[in-house]
Amino acid sequence: MTPPFKVTSYNILADSYVRPEWFAHIDPEILKWEKRSVALLRKIESFDADVICLQEVTQAAYAFFEVHLRDHGYQGSFAKKEQKKPDGCATFFRQGSLQYRNSRTIYYSDGEGVANTGHLALISSFESEAGVISIANTHVKWDVADKPGEDHLGYRQIRELIHRHIKADQSAHAWIICGDFNAPPDSPLITELLNNGFVDAYQGAEQNTYNSNRAAKRIDFLFHTSNLKAKPAKIRDIDGLTVLPSEDEPSDHLAVSAVFE
Repeated sequence: MTPPFKVTSYNILADSYVRPEWFAHIDPEILKWEKRSVALLRKIESFDADVICLQEVTQAAYAFFEVHLRDHGYQGSFAKKEQKKPDGCATFFRQGSLQYRNSRTIYYSDGEGVANTGHLALISSFESEAGVISIANTHVKWDVADKPGEDHLGYRQIRELIHRHIKADQSAHAWIICGDFNAPPDSPLITELLNNGFVDAYQGAEQNTYNSNRAAKRIDFLFHTSNLKAKPAKIRDIDGLTVLPSEDEPSDHLAVSAVFE
């Protein structure tokens, strides 16, 4: 049996997206990258996870984390969004109960009638005693919540990930999909994952993960196939009055994390 392993997903808030008008209620000192980068590194180190999936990572941020996390036994892979977006996804991993196999990037085609957004999923595969475990680290494009499913960009992207890539891959014994889904739990996007057999690692222990415009919501998720069992990590309770980023939380998102068996 594969020993338990821990996976953490965290949107770090790219410095490119820190605009004063969006964070007018935040102390400008807290928002400076020179300060946040160190706080983010300490936060990431504290996860002590076997696999760490990060979103909104710039090339410079990836290089910074890679150098420092190497001292803790981590290797990494990075994929930058297309369409001149400044950020992408990064996955860091250390050898243990999971042995790194390879990584690949898929860029969502987004369907007919729209220009590609450049958003992606970074898929990393690992050997385990039970077989190959693949982990998809993604940042799904935000779209207007009340759009019908087929017209919603995020819904299209998740459908593409599931039906063109995950179901078509017969090599994996188990899957984990994690990241910033930019959609609440009752959205068609999340329903699509549940209807295709994926399990919410935080089922029964749901918590808000993001606070923007003083409206806390849950948009960061860890999903897994039913042949894995997940024990989610408790995260702090936040509401619309919780200040993010802050001295002790250097992003406007909270990390979600679980130990899998």
